[in-house]
Amino acid sequence: MDELRNNIAYKDSDGNPTAPFFVAGAGWDQLWTRDTAYAVELAAGLVRPEVSRQSLGTCTEDVVLKQHHDYSDGSTAATATSTSTSTTRTVWYQDKCGHFGGWPNLSDAIVGARGAWHLYLYTGNSTFLEWAYETTVNSLVRAEQQVLLGGGGDGDAAANATDNANANAIGDDGFRNRLFGGCSSFMESNSGYPKHYSNHGDLVGKTKALSTNMLYYNGYHYAYQMGTILMENSQTVAVLKQRSKALKRSIRDRLWSEDQGSYAYFEDEDGNLMEHTEGLGVALVLLSEDFESARRVKILLEHTHRTALGIPSLWPRFDLGDFPENNDNHIAQRYHNGRIWPCE
Repeated sequence: MDELRNNIAYKDSDGNPTAPFFVAGAGWDQLWTRDTAYAVELAAGLVRPEVSRQSLGTCTEDVVLKQHHDYSDGSTAATATSTSTSTTRTVWYQDKCGHFGGWPNLSDAIVGARGAWHLYLYTGNSTFLEWAYETTVNSLVRAEQQVLLGGGGDGDAAANATDNANANAIGDDGFRNRLFGGCSSFMESNSGYPKHYSNHGDLVGKTKALSTNMLYYNGYHYAYQMGTILMENSQTVAVLKQRSKALKRSIRDRLWSEDQGSYAYFEDEDGNLMEHTEGLGVALVLLSEDFESARRVKILLEHTHRTALGIPSLWPRFDLGDFPENNDNHIAQRYHNGRIWPCE
């Protein structure tokens, strides 16, 4: 720990916590679920466990959810025997952005589960784990009801209106070959998408991003592990395990491009693959437990674009215009468009 305290990252963390939470960074005084979760996982949970716990505890919101038969544990989700058809539950808070808005166009709030799981690994705090389990399961229920999309193309919206209107309709068969809609985790700006998505959050919400779907896979997987440790309701834990496997199949079947030798950035609103590489999405594939085959790992490592400074957030760049470097538009169109970001 003495060596750790002399580390620049440890020293920098002294300037970030405020009252007593982590903020997104210099010039960004908000508490973001996404930034908090990744920071906690990457070491903040080790060097600042109490600030990490309080920060994650603030990254929540209360929403109204329909009752849900598949999760029978009354402490985590509305039950089939509930006298009400809806209930208020605490879920991971969805960050918002200026170009695309918030939920459901952005839907990566489940990233909170990554931060929570790793904070538990750092601290062994079982009381915190109970809270994190409940928040994560509630968040998965919300996503299943509101952003789980169908088999591809514009028909998704119509299919979802039917399937997800009934909270009990998503059994194993209803979950098969479906992906979660919404913007890529972290690439939430016009610079991270082709021109026709510019300021059209509703259209971005119809796409299915690799990174966001990997976070949902993580959400199910970590919730299953949490529930197993806590000896929670066995039916709920079994459903979580089944759905992590089902989503894994969907991601591997629908988002993999054999020709590209990599995963696509996202599946668009028409069911077509956007065969650019998303640095964060690929990283989550490689870091996620029990997900990828040795063959594909080898292919990914061989085909991922590298620069002298690291792996870019997106490659190749989208053509969003050519502006001189001293022009504000140059920075705006490169912000998420092929730049190197430290979390990747």
